[in-house]
Amino acid sequence: MEQSATNRSNRSKLSEPHCTGTRSFPRIVEDLTAESNGIPPTRADVYVRSRTRKDGSIVNSRAAVVVERIQEKRNESSSSENLSQNSWSNDVFAQVKGPERRGLVRCVGAVHTRSSFFSERRGLSTLFSTTMSRSTCA
Repeated sequence: MEQSATNRSNRSKLSEPHCTGTRSFPRIVEDLTAESNGIPPTRADVYVRSRTRKDGSIVNSRAAVVVERIQEKRNESSSSENLSQNSWSNDVFAQVKGPERRGLVRCVGAVHTRSSFFSERRGLSTLFSTTMSRSTCA
């Protein structure tokens, strides 16, 4: 019972909580890839899906602001110039949320670290294919 209270307390401190429950981010990526006929999603797509409830509402006002900014950036990039979606340092998610800090890469799950992506300069398709192979091998 004490652990449950601690978890509830820690969860309430999150500023932009996800509403995916026990579904992992690699699983969300797999679902989004299947929905788009094999095209891997961007980190922005994963963020939006993980902060959107089943009824279509956004989890909270702070996450709603981020989702709005993501949509604005997508509209700007599609109308002005088409930025490479494989660039982690300059994708829509990085433009809205800022550069990655030390440690894990946001919106891809706990399997990957920053160094595994940025040092090897992997693209999104490589990232998500390795994510899927690791998550399905268990």
